[in-house]
Amino acid sequence: MKFSYNWIREFVEGLDTPPRDLEHLITMKTAECEGIERTGDLLENACVARVVAVEPIAGGHNVKAVVETGRYGRKTVVCGAPNCLTGVSSVYVPASRKTIQGVESEGMLASGAELGINKDHTGILEIEGEPGAPVAGCPPDYEIEIDNKSITHRPDLWGHFGMAREVSAILGKRLRDPVKPDLVPAGAPAIQVAIDDLDLCPRYSALVLRTSP
Repeated sequence: MKFSYNWIREFVEGLDTPPRDLEHLITMKTAECEGIERTGDLLENACVARVVAVEPIAGGHNVKAVVETGRYGRKTVVCGAPNCLTGVSSVYVPASRKTIQGVESEGMLASGAELGINKDHTGILEIEGEPGAPVAGCPPDYEIEIDNKSITHRPDLWGHFGMAREVSAILGKRLRDPVKPDLVPAGAPAIQVAIDDLDLCPRYSALVLRTSP
């Protein structure tokens, strides 16, 4: 089972123990960790960028795109994504310069798969934001992998909040309550649930899901 270090930090107040040290503590005190892996390296220096000009490159499907990155100024990148179009905002990564089809590419526009955000590699990631801004909510992370067999008897650890509770106990730090009452809809419930026999069914919950217009 893999646990996100960043996610655990959201639940454990003041967690400043380095990821590798935390992995060792979990192994020594709770369950055997099989390793730790850094993810989202490209997000370290990535930022929002807007495509301001696109020019086809003869002899292939790639285009020469001029992007406004804010933080790094205007850059020229070679991109083969079908959605690399003027006006699109995407994620710029200041990778090493390369010459592609005779055009020098100063970095890259990245897909969600390349950034580790999702598995979509069909085009560059389209996001909102001002050029130069960091990719909101997507800092680089560490995944701590724990041997499944070592927690088979600990169902309370089969999720991030349960593991965060364990970490807070190990470190003696306060555990944050993930419940946000302000997100609960106000007003009368959309549906009513009536239980005819509390002995046979002591509790029944229902949830209404609506699609946005």
